[in-house]
Amino acid sequence: MALGSIDTTKSYEIFGSPLRLLGLLAAAICFVALGAFFVLSPEAFGRSKILILGIGWLCIIFFGFCAVMGVLQLLKLKAPVITVSPEGFRDVRIANDTIPWASIQGVSTYTTNGQKMLIVSVAPDVEKQLNLARMARISRGMNAKLGADGLCSTAAGMDISYPEFLKMVEAFVRANQSVSQHNDTLER
Repeated sequence: MALGSIDTTKSYEIFGSPLRLLGLLAAAICFVALGAFFVLSPEAFGRSKILILGIGWLCIIFFGFCAVMGVLQLLKLKAPVITVSPEGFRDVRIANDTIPWASIQGVSTYTTNGQKMLIVSVAPDVEKQLNLARMARISRGMNAKLGADGLCSTAAGMDISYPEFLKMVEAFVRANQSVSQHNDTLER
């Protein structure tokens, strides 16, 4: 998805990219195979057999889970994953609810191991009302302890680059903050 200027009166739908998802799925399968090799031939590594077996099983379990999630994402490619609209921000990986712009206190970028994530800071009372997806609920506390305190969204596996994604969301935040500030001025 190539963006020119961003019209904040329009809605944008971001879909999963089949090629990116297939690449991530292939990588997960390779790591599962590597884990299986560790489990089936721990003596080939000449180190502690228990350590190699542990690493092997961890690879199989973690990357096996990633592969299953990748397959599920491939099956859901027909529906948009992220919607950025005048009403608010919606990422089905976070919640099925649309988060109104008035409830978004800010956005920032968190980078870990070269992976960039959009951190959406939401008013605490609104966040409590969101029906968070299971993975978002599980990872929320851990991400906060790592410095990513907010709801985390990413362009990984999507048909948009992270810089374009960030530019789009920031444009909507700015547009809605100026409307909100203008409304505050009118109410005084």
